[in-house]
Amino acid sequence: MKTLVAPLPKNTKDWEKLLAEKEVSIATRNEEIELLRERIRLLQAKLFMPKSEKLRHIISADQLALFDEDEVAADKSTEDDDSETEDRVIKARKRRGRKPLPDDLPRREILHDLTDEEKICDCGCNRVLGGENVTEELEYTPAVLEILRHRWPWYVCRACEKAGEREKSPIKSAARQRMLRGTMAGPTLLAFVITAKFADGMPFYRLARQTRRLGLEISRATMSNWARMIGVRLTTLWEMLLAEAKARGWLQIDETRVQVHKEEGKTNQSLSYMWVVRAGPLKKSIILYKYEPSRGSHVAQELLKDYKGYVQTDAYGGYDFLAKSTDIRHVGDWDHVHRKFVEAVQARSRKKSATSRLTYAEIALKKIARLYRIEKEARLGEYDAASVAALRELKARPIIEEFGTWLRDLMPKTPEKGLLGKAISYTLKIWPRLTVYLEDGNVPISTTYVENAIRPFVIGRKAWLFCGSPRGANASAVIYSIIETARANGWEPFAYLSYLFRELPLADTDAAVRALLPTVPPK
Repeated sequence: MKTLVAPLPKNTKDWEKLLAEKEVSIATRNEEIELLRERIRLLQAKLFMPKSEKLRHIISADQLALFDEDEVAADKSTEDDDSETEDRVIKARKRRGRKPLPDDLPRREILHDLTDEEKICDCGCNRVLGGENVTEELEYTPAVLEILRHRWPWYVCRACEKAGEREKSPIKSAARQRMLRGTMAGPTLLAFVITAKFADGMPFYRLARQTRRLGLEISRATMSNWARMIGVRLTTLWEMLLAEAKARGWLQIDETRVQVHKEEGKTNQSLSYMWVVRAGPLKKSIILYKYEPSRGSHVAQELLKDYKGYVQTDAYGGYDFLAKSTDIRHVGDWDHVHRKFVEAVQARSRKKSATSRLTYAEIALKKIARLYRIEKEARLGEYDAASVAALRELKARPIIEEFGTWLRDLMPKTPEKGLLGKAISYTLKIWPRLTVYLEDGNVPISTTYVENAIRPFVIGRKAWLFCGSPRGANASAVIYSIIETARANGWEPFAYLSYLFRELPLADTDAAVRALLPTVPPK
């Protein structure tokens, strides 16, 4: 088969035109090849490099020595202070040694004394106590299942019976209200099952094996039913927590995938979403989960109905409606900006020369690092919200304004399809949101806290893989909300659930139920 070849030009102008076309074609292909190589390097970095996004893992020391911008001198004193602080922390850790055992754990004294014969010296005198050596060791007492038999005697009045007044007889003590009526489970057994599944990430089939070793087999189906029923019982507490979260004025929202079976109109292999809301302050947070089949913006709109305050999110388009709200200030996330430039650094060519300098992406990371050092200064100094806002206004705002100008000047010089170009476009697209955190010292610089709140759910998802039904997914969301909020407020999950499952059946008013919320400090 003959290959058709275009006829060669016969004059100089045609040759020049052909060469120009070839040069453009070669330049275009070289650009595409470099973009593909960049993507390959990024994939290799994600596979084989450390997962940390810290600057020290990305920018090597020899590169920093060659970085001669003016901001190095400006940062030097701050970096030295940070280094001294980190050195003190490292030295303190080295001196700390093994942590002492907690004082609140029960202790049982065991005396290893000499016998009466050993207390007599060879010379015939009695030895006297000169002191003692004390050592402590931890022991573990395995869990034990026990059956509590509740007896309600009833009494009759024979005289009233003879008189025909049977309505006065018999009488008995009031029945004890139970968390789950019609089941054999007491408060501590329910707390054990729920804590193991939702706090420790143990699937029900493993938990069934464990209860079998304890002497009683409780099936997976039974424990699943318990969890669904508890989810329904705790829905009122979830709604109260949502109202309290909205009253705090600062929320973070994120979402993660979850696979749910038996959803109407969807296959078992399709994805649904678990939405997460975290409300400050950071040390006493409210953490709420909500299952939804969709990732659409209507879910966030429903969660934020009648809310006024700050809402911090990533750049997902489902949150764009926040910009149109007059009651909500939409706050951006600097972590995602940092992550985009980290990817550009990870994908850079590893070839070095004697004149190598920091790339633009590495310079951007240096500038972002200065913002995080300001947050670290406020955190170590334990500043209040007003002091944090003042510190940001004094130090962070000039850095952000200079960074924005630098990015706008750099954008025309950068290939749009490259990772650096994408990082710059991403940053400038959400730029108005990135400065909002400067307004309120309570609002953090990033969404790290809500992402950390997703982690317990993700760990559990790796173990149990999917939810068996929408009812189960709803129950899981409610239970995760109660447990994680309790943990964030100083409660031990099993202790709190035992207390809650014992007291909730007795709470007959909204005020009594509100007193049982995990945001109420443990007594």
